Amino acid sequence: EPGLTGNQTRAWVGSLLALLAEAYAQDLIPRCEALREALNAAGVTLTPRLLHGWSRLYYRRGRYGLSLRDVALGIQGMARSDPDLQTTDFLGHLLDLAIDLNLPAPARTLAVELDDILAHQHQAGADWQRHKLRDRQARIALRTGELRQALTHFRLKRDEAINRFERDGVRELAWLLYVSAWLPDAGPGERGEMSQWLDEARAALAAQPDLGAVGAGNYDVLYLLRACAAYGWRQGDRGALDLVLACQEPLRQRLFAVNQDPGPPGFCFAFLHLAARAGSLPGPLGLPAWEEIRTAMADHRYFFELASLAHLLGRAADAREYLDRFQAQRRLPAGVGFPDWFLAGVLNQWDQLCAGRAAFERQVLGGSGGVDVDGLAAGGLLPL
Repeated sequence: EPGLTGNQTRAWVGSLLALLAEAYAQDLIPRCEALREALNAAGVTLTPRLLHGWSRLYYRRGRYGLSLRDVALGIQGMARSDPDLQTTDFLGHLLDLAIDLNLPAPARTLAVELDDILAHQHQAGADWQRHKLRDRQARIALRTGELRQALTHFRLKRDEAINRFERDGVRELAWLLYVSAWLPDAGPGERGEMSQWLDEARAALAAQPDLGAVGAGNYDVLYLLRACAAYGWRQGDRGALDLVLACQEPLRQRLFAVNQDPGPPGFCFAFLHLAARAGSLPGPLGLPAWEEIRTAMADHRYFFELASLAHLLGRAADAREYLDRFQAQRRLPAGVGFPDWFLAGVLNQWDQLCAGRAAFERQVLGGSGGVDVDGLAAGGLLPL
């Protein structure tokens, strides 16, 4: 743009690069972060639109505190009539943040707002955005303990993925199996459906590339294995657990690889430990120890997930440590917040909103009582 200084040009181009790196080239993220640090040191003022690009970069790296700060600063700098506030990209990003920060009440408000915006759109891409919203609605349902509601969203999304968007529906299948594993009182019909999903997962795994040959992305095979591990533990299904054990070595390699996401393999090994504790697997299995699992996952800031997994494993001190670290990510710097006019003031009492949720999390995850798996699910505190 005419009149831009060198640093302003770097900020504008860097924000676009951050968006592209977050979506398509995550190996470039460290370079983008270094550029942002240089812009901060130079005192460059970033516009709301530029802040959005940088926020997505931090979100991808699990640096939710910085991501939240940039979103809030951006909205503070906007007018109520700013067209960016009506874009699915902007609201969708804030919705993802609310879900990952375990704030289901504002997440639900944001989802309704986004749904209403999409209902009035007919341009290319709106159908795909509505399809993505189904996934977000399902995760909000999980954050409020509504497992069957989440299953309904994932059923609809899978049918749409296959029949409307000509996709294989494997990612949705993984979610269906994972969520159903936590049902506390599945009836005969639901158990039949769960068994069918496991059979489909087994067939899908057989058709997937060998895990050791896939790249650094979070391929569907990883989510299928995570679902099988959870299902095998919760349902005492040795066949489901054997599917995961067959991939134990490549899962181990991914857990300890610097350039790969340790989340899915960490989940798998944690659930295998729980299955062994429940007597569904014989020992010794040669699994990575909990200390190794939690160290690898903490390096990628999986704090809420680690708090939930530590609680399930009966490691109360670890659960409290990671819960504290997770809750710290919700804090906004002094003077930064959401204006009263945004979303009818749903977010303007940010500190109180977070404090209420934090107290509930500490009661369930940080207490010294026994492990109540069904209570964890009903409270919306499952590791996702």
